[in-house]
Formats: sequence, structure tokens, C-alpha cells
Amino acid sequence: MSECATVEYHLYPPFFVFPEEPSFEDGWEAFCCKVLKLVEARDDIVRRKPPESGVDLYCGATRTAYQCKSVECGRTGAFDPRKAAESFRAALRVKNELGWDTYVLCTNVDLTGSAEAKVREAAPGIHIRARAYWVSLCERFPDAVARNFRQLIRIPENRATAAIWGSFGRRFADELRTLSARDPATLLLYSRQHDRVYSLSISLDIRTGDLVRVLVKLFGLPRELSRAVRGARIILSHGLASGAIELTPERTLRENGLTDRSILTFWTQTQVITPNGAVSTTSLNRAARGDMGLPPEEAHDVAVVCAEAIQSAFTSFDRDTLDVGNALPVEIVRSDG
Repeated sequence: MSECATVEYHLYPPFFVFPEEPSFEDGWEAFCCKVLKLVEARDDIVRRKPPESGVDLYCGATRTAYQCKSVECGRTGAFDPRKAAESFRAALRVKNELGWDTYVLCTNVDLTGSAEAKVREAAPGIHIRARAYWVSLCERFPDAVARNFRQLIRIPENRATAAIWGSFGRRFADELRTLSARDPATLLLYSRQHDRVYSLSISLDIRTGDLVRVLVKLFGLPRELSRAVRGARIILSHGLASGAIELTPERTLRENGLTDRSILTFWTQTQVITPNGAVSTTSLNRAARGDMGLPPEEAHDVAVVCAEAIQSAFTSFDRDTLDVGNALPVEIVRSDG
């Protein structure tokens, strides 16, 4: 499959990566330190070890203290100004010890007007460097930050159309193409298996269940199944969720409350329902829930069928075949055309 790769500087997962750090929060702190050294052209900006006391990074030469606050979901409204205020108060307690004169808040989102006002009220004189500042530095130093952003791979229109034809036929494909041309949006789908983000242009007025069928066809996944094994029933299913809320298949994406920049998860799971009613669920690489409650021999047969279903769903892809990998975040982005 021919690929058209681009890079977009979204400062949150799955686009933003810092693999050597244990968490997104630590990755953001390390990223800020690296980029600040570039823009300030100095190597004496250092990360402080816990307890940081409200100062994550410090430059003794310029007497500047930096506090790194990140919002993993990337939503502006999710920034909590109270945490920034708490960090500033903690930094005041070590001000004489460190000798800082300037205090800078480094965040990966743009603050709302009310959030910024609360921060400035709690921390007079604070400098705020928000999303736009860091994006401009990424554009200024693209080679230095390239490893911190996953490439965006566009799914060719003919590949998506073929998947729609394969799922519904030519008439539905033509109808969907008309919808997408009138009100286009782009889905961004993260594949952990390939460690990439794919983009797919489609209408928000498509039924959620129909989109699931298209994605199953596009990614070469097995169809949903329900199979009896030694008295137990094994169910393989696919779906879309927004956060912890599963989307209603009969509704369109728009009717399910999706807006531009909404993040979804495309999931595939297996369920085992035993004769005594116990349910064990495995959703990609999430832990199974529930005890099978079967004798060892029967549990083994059920486990084999589950393993075959999961292997068929998640490990049979080659590099030229799109895959879902593990729990795919999907983001709705309004297209400019």
C-alpha cells in the first residue's frame, strides 16, 4: 500500500511519544527540558529529582524555575488551574533556597480565559507557555523533535472505498461518498502493532455500526462470531467507544455526540460465557475479567479457541496490511476542504 506520511504536532498521545520515560507526565517534562535547551541555546537547564517542590526544571544561570503541567487527553478544558496554583505555592517555599526570580508554567494545552485568570490570580507574575508556544518550537526544530511524534499515514481513498464496497456494495459506497464530500471529517486511528497513526476521511453522518463494519473489512479482521465449545459460548465482537462509553451502533457518529477532535477507541474483544453463567472478557491486551469456572480440560479447549480468535484478529497482519493493533484511539478532525 502506497503511503503518504505527514507529521502533525499534537502534544498528547498517541501522537506525542517519549519512549524512555515511564509516563506521559515524565515524557512531557523531559520534552520541555530538551526543547528549552534548544531555544535558549544552553545546556544548564536541569530536571529536578523528587520532591520537586513545584519546580520541575531549573536554570541557575538565569534564575528561572519551570513547572511542567500536562493534560494527557489534550483537551483545553481539562487543564486544572488549582494544580498549577498548588505548584506555585510549593515553589515559593523553596524560592530562597533555589534563588529563582522567574517562574514559568509549561503546558501542552491552551488555557481557557477563566483558567488563565485563576492561574494568574494565584501566581502573580507567572509566565505561561502553552500549546501554541511549543508547537512553534517544534516547527522551528523539526529534526530535533521528529522522534517524539508518530507519523500520520493517510489511508488512500480507493482502499477505503474498496472496504465499503466489500462490506455493503457499490450503492452504499456511492451514498457515503456523497455524504463525505458534503461534510468531510478525518478519523485518526492509532495502531500499536505498527506504532503508527492512520487517517481516514469519512462522514460523521455514517451509522456507527456501519463504520465498525467498514473498519473490520479495511483491517482484515474476522467477522463477529458466536461459537459453542464444550458447553461454553465464545463471542468475538467489535465496537467503538468514547472514553468509557460504548457508542450506540444504530446512531450516526454525530448522533452519538461526536464533535471535531473527539477521541474514540476501536476495540475488539472476546467473551467466554460458561454453562454456569460466568463471563470472562478479554479486550485486546486488557486483563480478562471473571473466572471461567470450568474444569481444566474444558477450560483449555475454550482458551485455545479464544487464542485462535485473538491471533486471527491481531497477529496475522503483514506490513502491507492495515491493522488495529491494540485499542485504537480515533480522533475526529474537521477537514479544511
